[in-house]
Amino acid sequence: MSKPSLRIQQALPRDAIGTRATPQRVVRLAPCLLAALPFLLVAASCTNPQDDFNAYVTRAKASSSSGSDSSVGPVDANLPEGGFDNKNWVLACESQLGPSVADALLFSANVQFTPSAAGGGTLTLTTQSLKSGATNINSPIAGTSLGPTKTTIAANGTGTVNIGAFTLVAAANAVTMTDAVLANVTFAVQITSATQICASLAGNVTSPIPVTLDPASNPCILRATDSTGTWVPFMQSDFHCP
Repeated sequence: MSKPSLRIQQALPRDAIGTRATPQRVVRLAPCLLAALPFLLVAASCTNPQDDFNAYVTRAKASSSSGSDSSVGPVDANLPEGGFDNKNWVLACESQLGPSVADALLFSANVQFTPSAAGGGTLTLTTQSLKSGATNINSPIAGTSLGPTKTTIAANGTGTVNIGAFTLVAAANAVTMTDAVLANVTFAVQITSATQICASLAGNVTSPIPVTLDPASNPCILRATDSTGTWVPFMQSDFHCP
């Protein structure tokens, strides 16, 4: 007696209404899926650097009431263990009224960071305005000194420097070439190394015309200079936070 033959049916996927798909139907669908694959990969890899910067600014600005925000970023990711004390720094701020490196507001700066055993520390900042287009910090404008201002820095390197009101003199104002009175000025800072701090400026211009300074449109960089007081020229790409 011959044994009955054993038939093996290959399982095929079913379509949306439950009908088993045929091999020919699967083959016809494959090119469509392959054609769509590059678009799916591109969509998954898109990022927006401006959104990343705006998110940082929002988090840093939220720390203004306490001077720091310990919820932002990895703990002690960039804080120099021994701190630093350097009188040769330059502060450059792009302005929303003249958003280019050539229009950047320039200040000489004395920057000191004293770490705390519990994490974070204290940042002490003193600045003086520089003439528009300056290439070193050796000739600050007399009568424009601000500070020293002490700011609590969280363990993640962030804090808010409260400057308050000051007058940006015409010689330092590359945007309008006139005196500008500012109020409620703050810098949301993030220490990225012993030689560089990124920041954003917020506040109000009260004269000659009222303007609200949007921190997302007024990025700043604090950078240590060389021993002669000269700094590496700024590029547009420098004005961002990690």
